Amino acid sequence: MGVFDHTAGRAAKREPAGFFRWVLPRLDPTLAFAGWLDTRTAPSPPESELTCDVLAEFLAKDRPEQPWVFVTEFQTEPRGDDLELALEYALRFRRERRPIWDGRLKYLVGGVLLNLTGPLQTDAFSMAMPGLTEFSLSGRVVRLAVREEDAATTLTRVASEELSRCVLPWVMLMRGSGEPAIIEEWKRLADLKTRPTGAVRLCGRRPAVRRPAGRAAAVEKDFGGMQYGRSARVTTSSRVAE
Repeated sequence: MGVFDHTAGRAAKREPAGFFRWVLPRLDPTLAFAGWLDTRTAPSPPESELTCDVLAEFLAKDRPEQPWVFVTEFQTEPRGDDLELALEYALRFRRERRPIWDGRLKYLVGGVLLNLTGPLQTDAFSMAMPGLTEFSLSGRVVRLAVREEDAATTLTRVASEELSRCVLPWVMLMRGSGEPAIIEEWKRLADLKTRPTGAVRLCGRRPAVRRPAGRAAAVEKDFGGMQYGRSARVTTSSRVAE
């Protein structure tokens, strides 16, 4: 990971709820951020290890049997294979990773690609077999070209508290960010002394939904008395970047 990609990942980790509300605005509101997971795959020999930029776990309280992970990749410059790479990460985590509270479940997976520079790139591919179109391989990720976002519109959304202040570091990469009025508004919003009265913050942690640990009896009841165990192959990390 390059220095800009690494910095982008750290910025996202400062306030995950605010970050994902920006990049996934239509995400089911019952899904809540539960924590950051180890970004390394857990391959069996002779497969090699892969490491994505950040890996976020999301849970819905009423659907513990449907845990999600979102692979998020930051690209300083667009690459010809970044779509395939993001999907490869997602499928590897689905195959290799298991929720820590139940090793029988498989994660549902999604991918997010943020291009820090360059125009919007393709976000999907589909390959149908010639003559057998009902058999195909396809995939799609959420893709955001930051330079195509409008700085003025984004600042307006931050000012109205629709978006968190944690989005401000990205505004400098957006269209129109060099305008004097945009710079002054950015400085005003970034000044904690003029912080809005609501709950919007420049950075920091937001409450995360609890993982089902400690409620094995209830989950066991939901699944008809089947037993739950801890997967030894899973390594999770609840540490948020400093």
